[in-house]
Amino acid sequence: MRTAIFGMILFASASFAPATTFEARSAHHVMTIDVQPLSGDDVDYNVRVTSLESNAVLLSQHVTRKIGFPADLSNDVGDLHVVVHLSPGKQALSANLEIEQGELLVDSIRIGWILAPRHAHVHAPGAMRVGGDVRAPIVMHRVEPQYTEKARKDRVSGVVIVEVLIDKTGIVREAVVLEELPDGLSGSAVAAVKQWVFQPGTFSGQPVDVIFNLVINFKIDTPPADR
Repeated sequence: MRTAIFGMILFASASFAPATTFEARSAHHVMTIDVQPLSGDDVDYNVRVTSLESNAVLLSQHVTRKIGFPADLSNDVGDLHVVVHLSPGKQALSANLEIEQGELLVDSIRIGWILAPRHAHVHAPGAMRVGGDVRAPIVMHRVEPQYTEKARKDRVSGVVIVEVLIDKTGIVREAVVLEELPDGLSGSAVAAVKQWVFQPGTFSGQPVDVIFNLVINFKIDTPPADR
């Protein structure tokens, strides 16, 4: 029985101007979110999920939400079930895409865009940040962080934000914790992401060094009730 769930969100810097378009890709799918701020805290979101293999649109839906209020979108295409969970905030927009075939999770994308400016913590002269012609790296090999015994005992959950330098070969060269969790979880997150391997980020189609924020989600499963 699993007692912990680990998730990963890739965070990129972005600006949140009217009619902004955000995009995230896996090896098989692309998720595009068109954002149009309205009056007050209301925001329009047009979300599309497209297969990179067939160019088929798997989900295309519109929703209006106030900042801070999440939204769940879903669609069925043949035997595929597509779900997008949006979490809009004033400082960041995050989205979680899951594509299921029966009980099998065939693809997922967890991404967030930091809307407020951030200062680089990783020392990486010449490294680029994702946006415009700079494409995000894609995780090819992931090592899950270990839940420490003390953190499990204390039922600590939350996120660790790690800023990383991913070089043009897809290797993590530096990792700095920007947001911590206690009981050794920050160290566990860094130890794990240093072992990740990426398809490198690109600029105009060429591999480049990029600075990227990884958000590692630690969550304790609720134990099932005794029968």
